[in-house]
Amino acid sequence: DVALAYIYQIRRAQKFIYIENQYFMGSSEWWPAFEEGKDNVKCKHRIPYELAMRVVAKIRQKQRFAVYICIPLHPEGDPQSVAMQTMLFWQSQTFQMMYTKVAEALKRWGP
Repeated sequence: DVALAYIYQIRRAQKFIYIENQYFMGSSEWWPAFEEGKDNVKCKHRIPYELAMRVVAKIRQKQRFAVYICIPLHPEGDPQSVAMQTMLFWQSQTFQMMYTKVAEALKRWGP
């Protein structure tokens, strides 16, 4: 399974991770807007969560580490469409979750 291969490599990374894709979303059960039992988006693959947790682990270990995620400013498609606006919202939820995990780790264990 491709997702498991990604997770394996994320957990092994020592200095940095570079990801380039048209869209980046996932780990929806950790999104700020996720409500258990509601009809939420089913975007539950763990790659964004695993990336955030790798950064958290490196913060705890006081080791330098970086994650570079390159996505286009405007993905292909009509930016005004409901589908594109929904996708951009999901993507923002993904990044917000990741930033929150890292910020909590920095508050707890320092830079």
